[in-house]
Amino acid sequence: MARIFKGKHAEICNLLAEGKIENALQRLYAFFRSEDNTDSYSIELLTILRELLEDGDSTALGRMRIRMKSSGDKVMINLAQFMMALYDSGKKAEAEQISEKCLAEMPRFIRSIKDYVDEEGMSQTCVMAGMRIHEALRMWQSILPKADERREALILSSFEITHLLLSVKPNLVSLDKVEVAKLAATKGDKEKQLSLCRELVHAYGSIVDRVAASDVFNREDYETVDSLKYAYRVLNESEPNADYAEKLAKIEKVFK
Repeated sequence: MARIFKGKHAEICNLLAEGKIENALQRLYAFFRSEDNTDSYSIELLTILRELLEDGDSTALGRMRIRMKSSGDKVMINLAQFMMALYDSGKKAEAEQISEKCLAEMPRFIRSIKDYVDEEGMSQTCVMAGMRIHEALRMWQSILPKADERREALILSSFEITHLLLSVKPNLVSLDKVEVAKLAATKGDKEKQLSLCRELVHAYGSIVDRVAASDVFNREDYETVDSLKYAYRVLNESEPNADYAEKLAKIEKVFK
């Protein structure tokens, strides 16, 4: 299935993913000359991409810092798309360089998010930023092999960022909690897995009843219920309970 790239650099990413390297470079240089390059991050990002395409390495990438106050959310979503496009074009070594840089920046990026929220408070702008970062991390994970140890770091980073910026989005909170619970299970930490599942059903179990009683489709609710299905199944297998069984039966009906 073809990738779907978004944003002002989508055309460059599409050309790159199709293997049209020279065309991508021409569009990149056209952007440098255009009047659209007025934001604070595009020149830096496209300089990184140009150096990777022309030289296979990037000094600009080494200098880059990803911080919330410096459009970190938009930087991350663009870098994730660059990674995907480079990977699709066969330039996996170049995609790997961006991946390693982002991984090294992640602890400081998360600290900058905490500082930003402490100073500015939560707002709809923070929620939108959180959604961009969440999507960027999902894109990034999609190009890593299933057994890649970096996936654990990305899962935990996404979980932390979602807690900071997306507490109003039950579907994303529940998705990330399930990912961390699955990770705990693979590491043999059954108690952590169960604890996260209990947190999920306590916080969002009522959504199952709401969806089961409604004829109106709500995507976020259905996504939350999909995560709750995992949580209720794990809990019911470990400590069978009539309430768990009832909720599982309702969930099965929802997804029939």
